[in-house]
Amino acid sequence: MRVLVVFGGRSGEHEVSVISARLVVDALQELGHDAVCVGIARDGRWVQQRPQDADRVDESRERFVLTPMPGSNDVDVVFPVLHGPNGEDGSLQGLFELADLPYVGAGIEGSAIGINKITHKKLFAQAGLPVVDFVAFTRDDWADNAGRLTNAIEKLGYPSFAKPARLGSSVGISKIHAAGEIEEAVRRAFKHDDDVLIEAQGFPREIEVGVLGDPPAVSVVGEVIPDGDFYDYRAKYLGDWTELRIPADVPSRAESQVRDLAVKAFNVSRCEGFARVDFFFDPATESLQINEINTVPGMTPNSMFPLLWEASGKPFTQVVAALLEHAMLRHARKSELEAARAAAHDEEIS
Repeated sequence: MRVLVVFGGRSGEHEVSVISARLVVDALQELGHDAVCVGIARDGRWVQQRPQDADRVDESRERFVLTPMPGSNDVDVVFPVLHGPNGEDGSLQGLFELADLPYVGAGIEGSAIGINKITHKKLFAQAGLPVVDFVAFTRDDWADNAGRLTNAIEKLGYPSFAKPARLGSSVGISKIHAAGEIEEAVRRAFKHDDDVLIEAQGFPREIEVGVLGDPPAVSVVGEVIPDGDFYDYRAKYLGDWTELRIPADVPSRAESQVRDLAVKAFNVSRCEGFARVDFFFDPATESLQINEINTVPGMTPNSMFPLLWEASGKPFTQVVAALLEHAMLRHARKSELEAARAAAHDEEIS
């Protein structure tokens, strides 16, 4: 197949996306597919560039035009490898829906839910899934009620974490150790988003699983042990000082609960195709809290998602093959539903 691999983008996770795309392109080539590589530059231009060529997308490259008209494109399926806003939030997925192109991963609804930490945490809580306590507010809320919100944040206790609502890779996140650090942490988060959440400290161990397919399968459990204050962007991508333990040393009962909660979070979020679900774990009580879901997890050589599936007996090439198959089957189901819906509509108005 001709697979359109889209990467880069306008978010703060641009470089991570480029590195992730390299692994995807390598896997596609190993599977015998033709990878059509298109980078989205920081200014939003679509250009023809292989992710192996540079760490950033070069806007001066030859332009690429995707025509949003069914049947007008010469690619069979799209593999979006974009993290953060304008790529992982449903906007790009909507374009592919308009163009009648099969694409890998969550649809518009699941992408929009998954990118927004506030939205999916509220959905998790409504579904009875365990989450950490948090305070969420908009830029206007903070301007009008900073004092009241500060009091609510202080009730979470310390340390706590300030996060932009719609960003990943720990970009814009601050660890708050005392009341005097709240204002600066909020200010930093607002550099990246108009919505911010402050979370209480979760349980001491950070564990993660990958979810794949339909019905969703769950990988072995992995654990992140950062050599620093927390698992920030530097620890994730700029060095090898973070330890990833795969599989994690967790009791079998807790591992079973992680798998069950991961599938529930996946379904509650209306996710499709694949995701990574992150948890906090208390070894003393074997209690769990869901941290968040990531609908386009990092796929760099050091990222948890491909490593988790490798340890589960599924090399990354098999993961990519499964994602392509899911994309094609979902598109076929949607096409059948649209045809049936159109026929039913014509029958009702005739």
